[in-house]
Amino acid sequence: MFSLISQRGVCPFNRGPRPRRGLALLSVFLLLGGVVGCGAAAKTSAKAAAVPVTAEKVELTPLPTADSFLGTVTPYIQTVLSPSLSGVLKAVNVRTGDIVQAGQTLAAIDTGVLQAQEAQAAAGVDVAQAQLGAANQGSGNSLTQAAAAVKAAETNLANAKASADAGATGGEQGVVSAQKAVESAEKALATSRTQLANAQVQYDNSVKQAQAGVNQAQAALEAAQVQAQSAANSLSGAQDAYDTAKTGLAHARQTAHSTTDPNLLAAQAAFDQANIGLQGAQGAAANANAGVTRAQSALGAAQAAMQAAQAAKTVQTAQAQVAQAQAQVDQAQAGVAQAQAAQQNGQTSGSNGVAAAEAALKQQQTTYQTLLNNPQLQVSAAQVQAAQAGVQVIQAQIDNGSVVAPVGGYVTAVNGQVGQAVGPQGGFITIASMTPLQATVDVPQDLIVKMKAGEKMSVFVPATEESLQGSVSAVHPAPDPNSKKYAVDIALRAGKTQVLPGMQVEAHLVNESKKGITVPADSVVTLQSGAQSVFVVKDGKAKQTMIRLGAMTGSLYQVTGGLKVGDEVVVKGQTLLSDGDAVQVIPSGSAAGTQKKQPGASASAPSAKAPGASSS
Repeated sequence: MFSLISQRGVCPFNRGPRPRRGLALLSVFLLLGGVVGCGAAAKTSAKAAAVPVTAEKVELTPLPTADSFLGTVTPYIQTVLSPSLSGVLKAVNVRTGDIVQAGQTLAAIDTGVLQAQEAQAAAGVDVAQAQLGAANQGSGNSLTQAAAAVKAAETNLANAKASADAGATGGEQGVVSAQKAVESAEKALATSRTQLANAQVQYDNSVKQAQAGVNQAQAALEAAQVQAQSAANSLSGAQDAYDTAKTGLAHARQTAHSTTDPNLLAAQAAFDQANIGLQGAQGAAANANAGVTRAQSALGAAQAAMQAAQAAKTVQTAQAQVAQAQAQVDQAQAGVAQAQAAQQNGQTSGSNGVAAAEAALKQQQTTYQTLLNNPQLQVSAAQVQAAQAGVQVIQAQIDNGSVVAPVGGYVTAVNGQVGQAVGPQGGFITIASMTPLQATVDVPQDLIVKMKAGEKMSVFVPATEESLQGSVSAVHPAPDPNSKKYAVDIALRAGKTQVLPGMQVEAHLVNESKKGITVPADSVVTLQSGAQSVFVVKDGKAKQTMIRLGAMTGSLYQVTGGLKVGDEVVVKGQTLLSDGDAVQVIPSGSAAGTQKKQPGASASAPSAKAPGASSS
């Protein structure tokens, strides 16, 4: 993509044509076995194999503005380091141009004298500690023993408090548990009372239903008995009628002259009727007697049900359950009282234990303070502390004998060698941090209003022939007193080539709203006629394409005609090509073949020649 990279671009610091490479190309042709003195044969030999080239695809990119600003690559942080104490350099571990990391030791001063002083001070610590130990041994109750007793008393106090807290917690939990037991027993008592009430209602209902059954059975028995008596009376009347009919039939038979005698027939009919009536009365009497029997049985069953209902003990059972639940409530309430008493006892016991432990600790602290106020022990302890402080001071001086990098970056100056005396007054090693990468350019007063934090910038570095993308990070508020220009810092994105502090740069504001096609200056071939062209890779061959050029910014030319987005333009190896040559596109950064001149063309940047002028 054409926006930043150029291998041999023409920059604002050097825009003249490049020297020809005729002799170098001739040597190359000889090495490759070309036919000397025969241009056509050499061209045929060059076309025998695909020419290796580097190509990039054309795309629309934001165009830099015409305003250019010159400056240099500047370190983000530049610090001058010196040792914290004076002395002779024992080691210098870096040279100018080295890359160092934060925390790296750069140099060291000879600290042999200080180390000897440290050993002497350490011996003084041992002596002071021995004197303190002797003072402790001379005391009836050593300070060490007293301190140990204080610690033991503190431990006992902590244990007593923990025990008191645990007892209080346990007692409280016991009371809560007992109260929960009371609540549970009261719920059981309420349930039992409800069951008793239900049992009483059920008992009353059962007795009432049984009594109603007895009354109903008694009424049914009486009705059956009345019906049986009525049936017996009907049976007696039917029997009398039957006997009368039977007597009349016998008399009619005796007096009848024939079987068709009307009197005989009438007597026979009356007898039959009476016989039917008698049988009906007999059946009704039997049914009525059976009804009486059934009513008597039903009355007996109802009376038995009455006795069973009256004998049921559900009420007594429910009453017993209520009494048992009440006993459990009483027992649970007694448990609450016991738990509360145990809680009170535990709190009293815990408080007494804590008070005793506090008294013991106070006594041990008094003993320790008495021993601590012993003047001899105080002097000895102070001597030990003073000796230890002396060792620490010397150790700090020894540590200050090393020069350590506070940041990572390049070493830009080393003003001292091994054996040289140095001190904190003069600068010794200078480090320039290049992270993040930054350039600083000078901007005239009439253009400084365009510079705002975050504005996109295109920065060309002539030393690396590469354009880097960046944005304004800071605008210095005061102009240079001589040039009257303002310094503007630009945060850069790293490119393919390493840049160093002090490299010159040319910066341009990027117009995000205006986009166009740009190509590296080195990709443009100027013909002897003055026309400009590039080689476009298509179907594995190089096609020489005429283009129109616009403004040049840094190492890039704006193309105003001849190319379109997506074209693949040769940016390296184009001086080896002729129109129609087979090419092999290789990755950017690889060598793109041996250089040879395009017949009738120059590899330099386009020059303002009249059409038909020679490029030589």
